[in-house]
Amino acid sequence: MSFSSTPLSTQGRIYTLETELGHGKYSVVYLGQQKSTTLNSQKYAIKIPHIEAPRKLRQNLITFEAEFFQQLNHPNFIKYIDHGLDIRTPYLVMDIVPETIDDKIKN
Repeated sequence: MSFSSTPLSTQGRIYTLETELGHGKYSVVYLGQQKSTTLNSQKYAIKIPHIEAPRKLRQNLITFEAEFFQQLNHPNFIKYIDHGLDIRTPYLVMDIVPETIDDKIKN
């Protein structure tokens, strides 16, 4: 990771990135929180695509995913919080999933 905070989001927020939660073939997910908000220490999952693709395609992928999650309101889906469409670093901010499917199966 070459930066410690995100560019400005569509809701006018900046998020600090703390540690990597996981990664896949197309993106990396970091633990983060809204910057300069001392009252809100809520932690979020911040997904940043790392695919080798044109910038516009990466923005379109985040836009599509943000619009998809904004329409969902179900306890079995991740809750959308925010997203950013900066040309260099588009990203998606979501609630953190408290446990994985593997955790549920084990318990």
